[in-house]
Order: sequence, then C-alpha cells, then structure tokens
Amino acid sequence: MDERGPHWKGVVTLRGLSYSNTEGWGVVVFSRTHELGVDLERMDRAMKKNHLAVAKRFFHASEYELISLASPFDSPLMFLDLWMKKEAASKLMRVGLAKMIGTPLPSNYEYRPLEKVREGYRAIVALL
Repeated sequence: MDERGPHWKGVVTLRGLSYSNTEGWGVVVFSRTHELGVDLERMDRAMKKNHLAVAKRFFHASEYELISLASPFDSPLMFLDLWMKKEAASKLMRVGLAKMIGTPLPSNYEYRPLEKVREGYRAIVALL
C-alpha cells in the first residue's frame, strides 16, 4: 500500500479495498461496486480525558463546537465517531489523515458502522 491505497504489485489501485488495524486486531473490507475506506478503533480510546483538546487541534471549528457542547457522556463517543469517519474518509481519498486537519468531514460520503466486530472495538466504513 502507498498513498494511492492498496494495490496489486503497484500496477492496479484497488479503490474498493481498505484495511485498518489497532493493537493487534485488524479489519479488511472489499467492494466491487464502491470506493471505500475503513477505520478500526478500541472503544476505550473515546474515554481519554484529553479528547476535547485533540478535537480542538484536529477538527474543523464547527465539529469541535458540536463535541464541546455535548454532555460529558456523549462528547467522548461523538469524538471517537468523528475521528473514525475522518480516518475512513482519508483512506477513501487516499490522502494522509494530516490533510484532514481543520477541514470538515466530506458530506458526499456515506458512513456506515461495521456490525459484529470484536467486543470493545468499533469500525466505520466511508463509501463513495
């Protein structure tokens, strides 16, 4: 894989193939009909106390405002959901996550959670 995404011997870019891993677990998704990107994260990542500082640094101002105004119970999960969508979108666009800093989440993508991932983990797919 390179900045263009997964490919076969560097010749064909497979826009319908994406993978993500975290702490020894991974997920691979494939579609013949959609371009896509996927992200996998541990649920306890949302519970870190500094999620608002990270959101302020990396998210668009309007996204940060939504998260910061949410209840202390909802805010961490909103942060994780948005982080995962941004990471999945960056994989779909075949750009690094750094290119997503400060930009709003692409609205022309569809975002779907994957069902039946390992307990304590969550995965989201961005589709075009």
